[in-house]
Amino acid sequence: MKTSTYIVNIVVFVLLGLIPACKNEEADIFLASPAERLNKAISDYQNILTNAENGWEMDYFANQMSPGYTLLVKLNKSGNAILSARSELTTNGAYEQDSCLFDIIGDNGPVLTFNTFSKILHVFSNPENPDGYGLEGDYEFVIVKAHPDTVWMKGKKYGAEVLLRKMPSDVQWKQLADERSEFKTLLFSEKAPELKMVVNKKTYTFSLGYSGVFLAKGSGVNALTLDVPFIVTHDGIRFYQEVEIEGVKFKAFRLNDAKSGLVSVESPEHTLTGVNDLAIFIRDDAETVWDIFPAGLSSTLDQSYKAILQSAQTLYGADSASFSLKYNTIRGSFVLAFSYTVGTTTTEGLLDLNVTAGNKDMLTVSYKGTGDAKGLQFYNDVEGLDDFVSAISSAFALSTAAKINPKEIKFTKATNQQVYFAIKPR
Repeated sequence: MKTSTYIVNIVVFVLLGLIPACKNEEADIFLASPAERLNKAISDYQNILTNAENGWEMDYFANQMSPGYTLLVKLNKSGNAILSARSELTTNGAYEQDSCLFDIIGDNGPVLTFNTFSKILHVFSNPENPDGYGLEGDYEFVIVKAHPDTVWMKGKKYGAEVLLRKMPSDVQWKQLADERSEFKTLLFSEKAPELKMVVNKKTYTFSLGYSGVFLAKGSGVNALTLDVPFIVTHDGIRFYQEVEIEGVKFKAFRLNDAKSGLVSVESPEHTLTGVNDLAIFIRDDAETVWDIFPAGLSSTLDQSYKAILQSAQTLYGADSASFSLKYNTIRGSFVLAFSYTVGTTTTEGLLDLNVTAGNKDMLTVSYKGTGDAKGLQFYNDVEGLDDFVSAISSAFALSTAAKINPKEIKFTKATNQQVYFAIKPR
């Protein structure tokens, strides 16, 4: 009876309007329709992108495992885009500039599309090269968010994150592209040594930096191995995404003042270190052949070299003559290799050297008085060779442009700075 009475009361209240009826539709959260909101976003992004007086610096990753490239782009209100770059993908690695058309369209959100051909940008999406797959890059980008000086985007097809940063009005495009390319060359080359970083007492090596994608490997069994794409910035590098190693997170690095390593921005106690001591680096390297090149010789050694070349031409009909430093496993010694070339035939002789590391970046070279048969023959017969060997038998201070990538190493005689020579890896 109590239940029946309760139900009756509810019905009465509804009939009297004391309990509001349910609505079938909810009130609109937004004041505008989806189409209106999309059009508003497109208009806002159009204004931001075309209001950069000197254009944008684009950090471009073709895909999530691609090296990063610096592109420069100016988006004009007319719908014309000007693009430029300098990298291994431009013709002969030189600075290039071209133009194409662009638009911002609605496609499940605002999308920046470059809808006519640009050799600067479309090289990343051309399927013909390499190997019929191309670089798997995008030329259409979903705009994630935009501020007046920074725009965040993602490739529509491959999803790589792309960043646009507004360039100051006084920046010269070609100068920026050239400086960035030269800085990359300073940091990385195919023959650069591995970089190392100690994290929580474990050593990690970072190799293949010249490719734009590090191979990072930890030491020991079951050690972490990672492929780490990065882009070269104005003062260092930035990983594509944050990387966690031994509980420490890394993303950006800056080149230190000594140019010997890249210091973590997020964790400055950690550094990707190149060569610490050039003398130990050379002494312990049994693989590299170091060529002594004529342009790196002091006047005294240059005179000896010219006398040696002249003598080799007279004695052997040599077209050219050269020197190199290397470790010879058969002789179990470092050697000074002297060779001359006639046509396509090269004849080489070896003279044995003691190579001793002293104080940091100090190396002592001395001739042992021995060598292989050809080496001893050359030493006795080629005019000026004994003087050259005597001149390089001394203590030398070693220097290079950047220890992180010692492409050339200068030997300056400790007791006479007017005597020097330079070597570079073959």
